[in-house]
Amino acid sequence: MSNIAAGKRLCILLPSLHLGGVEKMMLNLAGGIDPEQYGVDIVVLERKGDLLRSVPGNVEVFALSGESVGLVKALACALAFRRYLRTRGPRVVISAKERANLLNVLARIAFGGSHRSVITRHVPLDGKLVGRDATRGVRWLYRTILGKADRIIAVSSGIADDIRSLLPGRDRQKVEVISNPVVDDSLVRMSEEGIDEPWLAPGHGPVIVASGRLSHQKGFDILIDAFAQLRERLQAKLIILGDGELKGRLMDQVRSRSLESDIKLLGAVKNPYPYYRRADVFVLSSRWEGQPLVLIEALALGTPVVATDCRTGPAEILRQGRFGALVPPEVAAALAQGIYQTLKMADKDIGVFPLDEYRVATACRRYEKMMNSL
Repeated sequence: MSNIAAGKRLCILLPSLHLGGVEKMMLNLAGGIDPEQYGVDIVVLERKGDLLRSVPGNVEVFALSGESVGLVKALACALAFRRYLRTRGPRVVISAKERANLLNVLARIAFGGSHRSVITRHVPLDGKLVGRDATRGVRWLYRTILGKADRIIAVSSGIADDIRSLLPGRDRQKVEVISNPVVDDSLVRMSEEGIDEPWLAPGHGPVIVASGRLSHQKGFDILIDAFAQLRERLQAKLIILGDGELKGRLMDQVRSRSLESDIKLLGAVKNPYPYYRRADVFVLSSRWEGQPLVLIEALALGTPVVATDCRTGPAEILRQGRFGALVPPEVAAALAQGIYQTLKMADKDIGVFPLDEYRVATACRRYEKMMNSL
C-alpha cells in the first residue's frame, strides 16, 4: 500500500456505467489491477447504469455532473474533473469512449495536470461509436486532439493501424495493442448455472445463439434472413439475447417470415453464459466490430462459432478462420451456409483456442507494464 500512498493511483474515466461491452471490460480492468501497484478510482461523467452494482469493492466511484445539459454540463464536468485530479492526484487516467477520451486529453493540456493520459479505442474509426456517421469527426479528433494523448490503446491490430494512419511518424509510437480483459474463472463458473430454457435441454438441438445490442451494427436482421434460409434445409432454433432500438423491427421481421415458433428474442439476460455454453453454434452477425467480447466468451466456453469477417475483429480472434467459420458480412446466404456447415461438422477437432491473450490477468499485467513505462 505504500506505493499507492506515494501517488500510484489509476483513474478509469467513462461516460457512465450503462451495460455495454466497453464498460464491462473497464470494470474487469479495474478489478484486475494489482492493488499493491495502483489504487483504482472510477470516474464517470454521469452516475448512471446497471453496472454501478458491479464495481469491485476496493474501487471508489466519483461522478462529475449533475442534471445540467449541453455546454453547461460539459463545463461542469471539466471543472469537477479538475477538482478530482487535484484532490486524488492519479498518476494515470485511462479513458474509453470519445467524450471521456476528449476530457482526459483536454484536461492534461488545459489544466497542465501531472497525470498521464491514456485513451482507448474499441471499434474502428468508421465504427460509428459517437453518432450515426462519425467517421469524419472521429478522424479529425485523432488528428488534432486525441493524438496528443500520452498513449493510445487499441484492442486490435486493425484499429491500431487505423489510428497510426492518421498520426505523424513520431506519434505513431504512442499506439499500442492490448486485448480486452475478457476471460476469468467467473466466466466458466457462471456458464454452469442452470437456466429454464427448453430449447437448450439435452437432446433438443440444434440451437443457434446470438447476443448483443439490437442495433444496426450487430446485423441481427441479416441473421434472421440467414436463419430463414437455413430452416429450409434443417430443423433448428434461434435464440437472440439483448435489447435495443431495433427490437420491434426485428420482431416484425420474424413474424413476416412466419418464424415465431423457431426464433426467440429473449431480451437482456442477467447471465448469458449458460446460453453460450449450451448452444450448438454461436453466431456473430455484425456489420463492424472492434474486438467482439461475445465471440471470445463463446470460444472460451468451447462452443463452435460462425462470424462475419467484418473489419478489425473476428478474423484476428479466429486466426483467419482457424478456430471458427468466417463469412462475408451482410450476405445472408453465406451466413446460412456457414452455420449449416458448422452444425454438420460439430465434432471436428479444431484444436485448443489460445485464450491466454484474452485473460483478465494477462491484459491487466500489460496495462501495468504500459503505465509504469509512462
